Amino acid sequence: MTRRTHISFVIIISITLTRLAPAAFPSYRASYATHDDEISCADAIRYLTERISEFGDIDHTNAAYKIMRQATTDSVSFHTCLDMAEKAYGDPDSPQHDDSKLIPFLEEALRLPVLNRSEKERIGFLFEMARKNRPGTKAADFAFDNRDGTSGTLHGLPTDRRILLIFYDPDCNHCHETFDKIMRTEFPEPIRIVAIDAEYDRMLWEASASSLPAEWTVGFAADPVQDEDIYILTTMPTLYLLDRDKTVILKDTTLPHIMSELDPAE
Repeated sequence: MTRRTHISFVIIISITLTRLAPAAFPSYRASYATHDDEISCADAIRYLTERISEFGDIDHTNAAYKIMRQATTDSVSFHTCLDMAEKAYGDPDSPQHDDSKLIPFLEEALRLPVLNRSEKERIGFLFEMARKNRPGTKAADFAFDNRDGTSGTLHGLPTDRRILLIFYDPDCNHCHETFDKIMRTEFPEPIRIVAIDAEYDRMLWEASASSLPAEWTVGFAADPVQDEDIYILTTMPTLYLLDRDKTVILKDTTLPHIMSELDPAE
């Protein structure tokens, strides 16, 4: 996924987990996927699976709490656990991407007296974003203008099929690559595709909206989706899979994960 050009900073974490000085970061608005490529999702999942298994048959939330508490005696270990959780459960490309698994790590990190002020702001932001539009909850509603001149809302869409909700930027090459893949994809069931431009250049949207398939719902967000943090859009495009009643099934996901959800046999 293409990184957003207006993200205010990027945190780089080396495999040795060397920390940069907090003063190096002018803002806490970091995305989940801020890790060095050397730390793979597979490595993070393996690390946490081994750590969680040490506690025997307890639920994930309490295991996460225990992992973070045990690491308070060593700052490097504490940040290692936190970084691995972000990578394993917060990275959209991770096969275990799941906010409900990430939240207890963030929650306990905020409770414990280890993080400095800058780190607490960053983790606090991630915590609040992870709690929004989680799978199993109703997706936040917003208004949009259709390319035919009418207006609508997410919750006002028909309930006859599941929804692939795509937030995109008309000037994003990766968005167009993703659109091409979606247009070539044979979904195992009828899907309503809703592509919403959540950027700020309405003229660009109006000039480009007609290039998308006529059967798609293509809109320009009338509500300040980004400014009010209704949705977390750290990459473009950002994909959600919603049920017919607008309940979130998959959040900040990928097309392969969507296909696996729609057709588990694949």
